[in-house]
Amino acid sequence: MAVERSRAHPLLRTWAHWICAIVVATVMVGCSDYWGERTLKLDDIQFLNVQQTQPEQLRIAGLAMHSSLSVARIESVPGNRTLQVRVVLVPARKGQSGRFAYDVVLNDTVDKVTFGDEQALIWTRESGVVRHH
Repeated sequence: MAVERSRAHPLLRTWAHWICAIVVATVMVGCSDYWGERTLKLDDIQFLNVQQTQPEQLRIAGLAMHSSLSVARIESVPGNRTLQVRVVLVPARKGQSGRFAYDVVLNDTVDKVTFGDEQALIWTRESGVVRHH
């Protein structure tokens, strides 16, 4: 029994392969944000609680409103008299959660604390905790 060859023109088969490759690449790039790490935004926190627990300590707590993501780690990034807090999220795994609580030491080199990549202001030495709605 002879194997039947495709009757489509070879150029058409090549274009079909390229179109499929482009579609697959587009979907993968679109999903990369979902499958990879992302930084939590202040607006995406439920039950946000920022309070100065001691004169030199600030506690930031809340719950990420992304049910499919959990907290991987929390980073403090020092800057020019500013401390940026970043909550890094990853796809949720068993035993992990989107809930977090983090204590920040407010030493003499810190005048402001910001949150996330957008650097939303959450505390200043001058006025204390900045309220967000």
